[in-house]
Amino acid sequence: MSPSISIVCHVESTAHESVCGKSLMSPIRLSSFSLASGINDLFFVGDGHQRIYNRKKAALSRCGVDIRGRSRKLYINYRTTDEIRKVALAYLEGCDIDDLDDGSDESKRYKSLSRGPAPVTSTFGNLEEASQCLIAWINDLTQGEERRWSTCVIASSKQLRDFAQQQVKQKGLKTEIVEANQSCQVVPDTIYFSTMHRAKGLEFDQVIVLSRQELLKKESDEGRKLLYVAMTRARRESRVIFV
Repeated sequence: MSPSISIVCHVESTAHESVCGKSLMSPIRLSSFSLASGINDLFFVGDGHQRIYNRKKAALSRCGVDIRGRSRKLYINYRTTDEIRKVALAYLEGCDIDDLDDGSDESKRYKSLSRGPAPVTSTFGNLEEASQCLIAWINDLTQGEERRWSTCVIASSKQLRDFAQQQVKQKGLKTEIVEANQSCQVVPDTIYFSTMHRAKGLEFDQVIVLSRQELLKKESDEGRKLLYVAMTRARRESRVIFV
C-alpha cells in the first residue's frame, strides 16, 4: 500500500458505503455520496501523491462530505521498499500534494517497513540503446530466485509501451500488454507491459519504468506524479530508463 490518506466517516459496522480511489473521483460523483448521509455512512481511502487527474480534483468539504476531526492518516507504506519510496518521492519535490480536502500534505512522516536494492536510473539518447538496456535488465531480473517474481515494464505512452513489448517478444520471452479496463492476472513467467496511467492500482514484484525525458519537463505536476505512481507499483525492486 502506498502512502495514503485514509478518510473515515462514522464507520462502526458493515452498514456503510466504501469508496476506494478517492483521488480519481469528480466533485459531482463525490456529491452524490453526501446526499444520504447518516450513521455508518461513508468510508473513503485516497492518496494525494497519486492524484494524476487534475481535472477531477475535488475537495471533500466542498462536496458536502465533512471529515474534519473524523479522519486518520496512514503514514506506513506497506507495498514498496524504503529505497524505492525515497527515490519516487524525490520526483515529487516542488509538487503540490493536496490532502484531498483543500489543504496540503507533507511527505516527511511517511516510511516503509521493507528494505531492498536502491533503484537504478539510466538515460539514453535513442530508443535502440534504451531497448538494449531494457532487455539486459529483464534478463537480469528474471534469473535465479527472481524467476518466481512478477515483472512489469511501465511506459509513459502507449507507443513506447508497444515498442518495448515488441522488442522483448522478439527475444522469445512471453509478454502481455495490460490494456485499459482489462483485469490483470499476474503470473511470474510473463513480462507485463503497461502505461503509467493504466498501472495505477496494480502491483508487481519488479518494475522497469520506461519514460521519455520530457515527462520531467512538463510545467504541471502530472508528469512527476506519473513517475511516482509507476515506481511505487514495485514491491521489491524498481529501475528507471529515460530516453
